[in-house]
Amino acid sequence: MTKTTLHIKHLAKPTRLDRILRDELPNIGRQAVNRLIQERNVQVNRKTVWINSWKVKNGDVLTVRNVPDALPEAPTVFDSAWIIAEDDDLVVLNKPAGLLSHATKYGNQADLLSLAEGHFGKLALMHRLDRDTSGVMLFARHEATQQALDSAFKQHTIEKHYIAIVHTPNDLSEQGTIRARLKAHPKHRNRMQVVEKGGKFAQTDYQVSVPSNGAQCVFLQPKTGRTHQLRVHLAHVNAPIWGDRYYSDAADNYPRLFLHAHQLTIPAFNGQGSRTFTAPAPDVFLPYVPDMRRLT
Repeated sequence: MTKTTLHIKHLAKPTRLDRILRDELPNIGRQAVNRLIQERNVQVNRKTVWINSWKVKNGDVLTVRNVPDALPEAPTVFDSAWIIAEDDDLVVLNKPAGLLSHATKYGNQADLLSLAEGHFGKLALMHRLDRDTSGVMLFARHEATQQALDSAFKQHTIEKHYIAIVHTPNDLSEQGTIRARLKAHPKHRNRMQVVEKGGKFAQTDYQVSVPSNGAQCVFLQPKTGRTHQLRVHLAHVNAPIWGDRYYSDAADNYPRLFLHAHQLTIPAFNGQGSRTFTAPAPDVFLPYVPDMRRLT
């Protein structure tokens, strides 16, 4: 993390503080900008400001403390090395960390669906991964396949396996199940929280390795598919994922989010048997994964 001084000279009219910081610090992410402001790390003309809508004027000097490292840089062209499998029904890709699953209304960032369609033609995105998560993603090539996979996802007959590297010490057992209801956070946009009542039920099965050097490898199998489920569940048991900018206080000490969608198994359909698709663990994970045979 660093300290940055910004001299604002280009404004046509007073502009919101959060918009200025997103423009001036484009590679740290929208959520990180909000955290900088809310945690009182921003000064305007030497006065601490913690209101996102504070109006910044030409000539103002912004001092920003604890600026996090940039998010993983998103690729802007399709890479054939991402292809795990393709046939008349499906395209299966290994999404790199830092790349959006699909386009959003914010900005003009590259996304995997658009890049894949530029290579394969029209596709249907069957599920999504967070921008900072890498791993297996599934695309349908025609409507019949899309409908079959939609049904499989809704019936929870698609198996998903993830790898995470988490902080220690924590409250994880050698193996177990996390059951905790999830609901959108009332104050923090794009963040979820655990609630006692309401929200949506979420379940994650897990198995852990022996902790080493302050890290632990966790093998995860979500039984439901809630937003940020694995990230929130692990943080809930005092085992936040390394590099998690939403749910870990030490996120900025790591080069990426250490969460990877390692394997996905789909049931039989269209005359084909069940199939399993695997995205190898990224190299940065390997020092913390105790036995790669467990991942096959």
